[in-house]
Amino acid sequence: MVDSCSSSELVAAIGKLETYLRSNYTERTASIYFSVLSQLKLYAHGDIRESGDIISDFYEVITGKPPFQRPDTCRTRRKSRTFFMLRDILQGYEPKRKYLYNREPYCGAFLPQLAAYRNWLQDQGNGLSSIQRKTSDILKFLCFLNRYEITSVDQITAKLVLSYLKEREADYSNGKIPSAYFLRNFLTCPAIHDELCFNPYPLLCGFRLKKHSRLKPCFTPDEIKLVMDAVDRTTKWGKTIYAMMILACVYGLRVSDIRGLQQSSIHWQKRTISLYQKKTSKYIELPLTIEAMLALLDYLKNVRPPSPDPHVFIRHRHPCVPYSQNVTFGSKLVDYFRNAGVNTDGKQCGLHSMRFSLATALLADNVPVHEIATILGHTTIESTKQYIWSDLKHLKAAALEVPVYVS
Repeated sequence: MVDSCSSSELVAAIGKLETYLRSNYTERTASIYFSVLSQLKLYAHGDIRESGDIISDFYEVITGKPPFQRPDTCRTRRKSRTFFMLRDILQGYEPKRKYLYNREPYCGAFLPQLAAYRNWLQDQGNGLSSIQRKTSDILKFLCFLNRYEITSVDQITAKLVLSYLKEREADYSNGKIPSAYFLRNFLTCPAIHDELCFNPYPLLCGFRLKKHSRLKPCFTPDEIKLVMDAVDRTTKWGKTIYAMMILACVYGLRVSDIRGLQQSSIHWQKRTISLYQKKTSKYIELPLTIEAMLALLDYLKNVRPPSPDPHVFIRHRHPCVPYSQNVTFGSKLVDYFRNAGVNTDGKQCGLHSMRFSLATALLADNVPVHEIATILGHTTIESTKQYIWSDLKHLKAAALEVPVYVS
């Protein structure tokens, strides 16, 4: 989605993108994007249309494809990235490293309500990733309303809401977050709720998140050790992923926090690691263990390319920039689980599985739940319970005795 803006704002966004390109790309790669942006400036000069219309039309001029479909050649696909990055700049986001084609931005009648919803989520303390996830799901609902030619909030009825949920019924069977949860959140936003002709909460309050629709990927400490031992630490990538795995299985850090870890967060003399968590903005300070210190030193001294970038982990190949937000390293860990002979049937093998395994191991060692919540950086104990509900050992210990069943 690209909000409407004046020609001057479009030019300002182009300037911000040019600054970003100079900092994050080689001169050769950036020159391709600069060329497209220069042509876009000329194309948009004196144009009084909305920025979304200008970008969409010029996309077709450059790529020969309708917006925003996949171009035929590698060169035109690289040029097309310019438009996706510019759209991110206009929305206030940092450009991504990867984009998907054939996704037309939303330009319907509910743009003001969508903007108000995003601002409300931000005021509620939601992080950028949470806002993006929630708004992307709501866009499906708004597109549904477009099909029925609904142009104002007061035209939304309970029947329409139920019809939409019926279309999205498949989401309830595969472990995804139910659409009803995000929809309830959207319709109870004050800017939207005040214009509705019905109260959405009684209609949607019966829908619950299926948090336990599938087993979490839990591994025993012995299995985690086997996986760690399977990493070849004589290679650059082995040293890199081993350091990441240490941060996940020792401290339970989220992938986003590992990916965004700053060098200033590591206090070598104090032997601590401190950071504000990306998801919750909660500050945590952790002791720097010998294992973690040696793994990080090995990576920083022998692998990390020289770069002024403050991030600990950056790409090995030029341009040496931080990993993008959509990189979770899950595909990189599968081979280590396989080589270690660990059974992964029905389980995800990634850094997050190590975080979950740490929570389960702590509970098995009789660590109180509120302390586990502190270690994982959760704002509430309810979040921690999602990680430890499947601990069968403690479930058996808490179970009541029942009479022997006699047929």
